[in-house]
Amino acid sequence: MNRTAKQPSERYSAIRRRPGFAALLIAGCITYILPVVLSAAPEQQAEQRSVQLVAQPARCVALREGQLCYLNLVISWKSSDDSDYCLYEEGVDHPLRCWTGSNKGAHHIDFESNHSVVYRLRDEVNIEKTFETVVTVSWVYASNTRKTNWRLF
Repeated sequence: MNRTAKQPSERYSAIRRRPGFAALLIAGCITYILPVVLSAAPEQQAEQRSVQLVAQPARCVALREGQLCYLNLVISWKSSDDSDYCLYEEGVDHPLRCWTGSNKGAHHIDFESNHSVVYRLRDEVNIEKTFETVVTVSWVYASNTRKTNWRLF
């Protein structure tokens, strides 16, 4: 029996033609490469993910541009660490509410504004840690800046 030895490229091409080879290759990459990439993420990003600050609802819609928008707003937060946190509204020096030694909280606000507002949660122990959320104000109809002139003559 005369057998000819297969070249290395012929051996690998037979493997590549097998059904499911691509799925196996992708699964292997996800299993072994993805954890390495995720573990190499900067430490600062991990700190920022430790607090979740959410405004519900996050959008307030007025009928016309410039009109006040009214909303029953709930700002809630959750942290992986117990600390002293205070909630601030942009442009206001004093806090809306503070929590001591807590890792979660919620604050109800009767929202009334004609522009978007930023709310910040600050860790009072480590002041550099601040987290923010935005309540966006939008409108159905833009203001009509063109004057209507009814003069006929």
